[in-house]
Amino acid sequence: MRLSKHLLVWGPSILGLAASAVLVHGSEALRKPTFIEMARELGIEVDNNGLCLESRQSLTPQEAELVDVKDADLLGPKWGCVMFSQNLNRERGVAGHDFPSQVLALTRAKAAQGLVTVNGAIKYMGIKSGGFHYDVEKDPLNSKQVLITVRINFGGIYPDQKTDMQDKLDKAAQFWSDNSPERALRFSFKAVEDTENPHFYVGFGRGKKRTPYYQTWWSDWDSDLISHEIGHMLGLDDEYNQLRVTFSSRRANPVYTSQCQFGSIMCTYAWWAKPQKYHYYLILNRVNNQFASQTDEDFE
Repeated sequence: MRLSKHLLVWGPSILGLAASAVLVHGSEALRKPTFIEMARELGIEVDNNGLCLESRQSLTPQEAELVDVKDADLLGPKWGCVMFSQNLNRERGVAGHDFPSQVLALTRAKAAQGLVTVNGAIKYMGIKSGGFHYDVEKDPLNSKQVLITVRINFGGIYPDQKTDMQDKLDKAAQFWSDNSPERALRFSFKAVEDTENPHFYVGFGRGKKRTPYYQTWWSDWDSDLISHEIGHMLGLDDEYNQLRVTFSSRRANPVYTSQCQFGSIMCTYAWWAKPQKYHYYLILNRVNNQFASQTDEDFE
């Protein structure tokens, strides 16, 4: 089954949709939310037609006028609409969406039945499809929590480097856990052997280069950068303007250059950046809304 034939896209043409779809989970029919309902439950600002109040182009000069880059978060609710829409439009392998207010309870119920492996893809940078893969299950250490696991096999890594990388992965996992809604999620990111059923096979090198999250990681990456890259493995898109960041002068205003919410870990890995509420929603929503038929070929 090719995803392009069956993809449900929450694009601009349906943002103002008045009626909600009804999909069936088991024997129970659940009404599916409109974009307006999803956005407002997530604290994202939209108008009554389901349109974002601002665009990337209109928000950029507003951020550039702010004196302190951290003040850019004052525009966070408006940026949230732009980035939430972008993620919805670019994710693949997702059949529908649940209400944000219900998604944690639905995930807990599904996880209580056994381990769920989530597979899909994002249109990385809006250009190339990159896979996301992670396990979701009831946390064996805390029955009130859901455990989300990503296993990575690093090719060419030495034992001492693997130990150092695991320490950084642990810090990144704690970061994602601490910022989860109600701290109801526990994340576990593991550097594993080939025999331990990895979700990703990634190369490893010395230094601190920037390469796609599924290609090569580097020894000098810190836990903040790793938290950002793990976000891709969890199915979240880059939120900064790739072309402007790549080709801008180092002296350029970072807010004006990046064109995204600086408080978001998928915009920047500055020390104060965090995962946003809509990030957790996207991660959990897929547990109950994957395509019934899918193959690895779909997510290459």
